[in-house]
Amino acid sequence: MDLPLLWDVSYGMYVVGVNDGEKATGCIVNTIVQITSENPVFAISLHKNNYTTKTLMKTKKACISILSENFPGEYIGTLGFQSGENIDKFSDIPHFTAYGMPVPTIGICGYFTADLVSYHEMETHIVAFVKVNDLVKFSDEPPMTYKYYHQVIKGRAPKNAPTFIEADLSENKDEEKYVCKICGYIHEGPLPDNFICPICSMGKDKFNKI
Repeated sequence: MDLPLLWDVSYGMYVVGVNDGEKATGCIVNTIVQITSENPVFAISLHKNNYTTKTLMKTKKACISILSENFPGEYIGTLGFQSGENIDKFSDIPHFTAYGMPVPTIGICGYFTADLVSYHEMETHIVAFVKVNDLVKFSDEPPMTYKYYHQVIKGRAPKNAPTFIEADLSENKDEEKYVCKICGYIHEGPLPDNFICPICSMGKDKFNKI
């Protein structure tokens, strides 16, 4: 099965922002689909174990930010590869509040606020259906696609993502490679001593040779 073909399925990159009543939190997602045109409803696939999912199920409110190609890689590392149950994800991310939810101020095309109207449970994920109550354009920057994330930023999907692929699918099989233990980013070629992960901003000591 040619699993990398799944990366050619059209996806965007988003932040689902929520608030647990004590702090702003959220996660990166790439599986959001518009279901209706009038009174727009979107479907969002979220892992059952994500703290963002648990918070959304409790509060029934969210703010979805549409990431642009200029969204900083270190923010992807924080929002996509760490748990809001353990850290304050937005403590070092510039943001403002919309509908009580966090919205990054850097590298987004716009955002929409929404209410949870229903959900469907799958084996590992919940498909949440949210109804939009406000849409705000933020910039004319090109939106980040999932393909751009893989091919240009060289990012990988976290284990809880519905599009996660376990195996190393790099085309350059014979080249020396290192994987970041924090976010899964794969660096091809020798790893300089001053290397910083472009996704989560970790140093060389967080990389293992593969």
